[in-house]
Amino acid sequence: MELSDAAPINTAMLNELKQRADWRGVPLMASFELTWNCQWHCIHCYVVRDDPYSAEMPLEYWKQAADELADMGAFLVVLTGGEPLLYPHFWELLEHLHKRRFYTRLYTNGALLTDDDVDRLVDLGVATVDISLHGPDAATHDAISTEPGSFDRVMKVIRKIKTTNIYLSLKTNLLMQNYEKVDEWRKLVESLEAQAKLSLMLTPSNDGDMAPVSMGLGEKEMIQVLENKVIREIYLGDTLPDEKAAEKPPLLALGCSAGSTTINIAPNGEIFPCLQFQLSLGNIRNQSLERIWGHSSNRYYLNGIRAIYAEGCQGCELSGHCPRCPGIAYVETGSCWVPPPSTCEKTEKLINARRRFHSKRS
Repeated sequence: MELSDAAPINTAMLNELKQRADWRGVPLMASFELTWNCQWHCIHCYVVRDDPYSAEMPLEYWKQAADELADMGAFLVVLTGGEPLLYPHFWELLEHLHKRRFYTRLYTNGALLTDDDVDRLVDLGVATVDISLHGPDAATHDAISTEPGSFDRVMKVIRKIKTTNIYLSLKTNLLMQNYEKVDEWRKLVESLEAQAKLSLMLTPSNDGDMAPVSMGLGEKEMIQVLENKVIREIYLGDTLPDEKAAEKPPLLALGCSAGSTTINIAPNGEIFPCLQFQLSLGNIRNQSLERIWGHSSNRYYLNGIRAIYAEGCQGCELSGHCPRCPGIAYVETGSCWVPPPSTCEKTEKLINARRRFHSKRS
């Protein structure tokens, strides 16, 4: 995630913090993948549950990580998974983060939260909760989560959260299984007065399996989605490459902060640049976080991400529209210095869909 997603933080203040952290070479935000277990089995999930990094750490190491991050100057921690509430010591860790005065954000499917749990999140200072809502109705959502009754359960939790001061974000990926309901989804989220996060991009599994990506939309389905004016203009964009786009220098990594101001810790303590970038920097069970951050050879390897053009991007007319992710490139190709093929393909489909949509209107 980008720090700019961490509403409702003042944007100007956040940009200044990012600049200072970048200049000092310290992490500003960390994501804690507490567990890769989940009671749902969403059809497009990228998490591999029996991954070598999936063995869960004792609470003491998470507390140690939080303490070191606080001492280094980090202020935002995202608790994620899998489903983070399945981690046996979730609440103890949350209490510790609250004591260390972190801005805490929770990524969850929401289904395990009771009314008392939501009140406890408030008491422990959780600022933002992100919930995956895969459709506007039970039939659509439950088919994607593969958990019967999950939609009704999540909606109850959502309504409870809306009675609190927690900032609520509802998110989904557009899949072949839900794209026809996208406008109903939007209207539902807006009626709940929550932030809507809608994405066309899908990522391969952490082991490189491309099955999740194959569930994305084709050009025909994208055109159908673009017919909706609100979705088109607010969520997906409506611009086309200009005629001289190919003559311009390519974007680098779109301001990627992986390994510079952001850090990710896997369930077993392995340190990665971000959630989707499994390039090991070290393990907090073997070394201090401060030493890993300051001395990892792989972290020095990442220094050029924002300063060196990716091979194959120079001269590409889509470079200004492509959300190139070094982490996804690393999963797909073994290198973070090349464009990920799935992203190139998806961006090309979207631009072609926009062109065809505009030609139909002219």
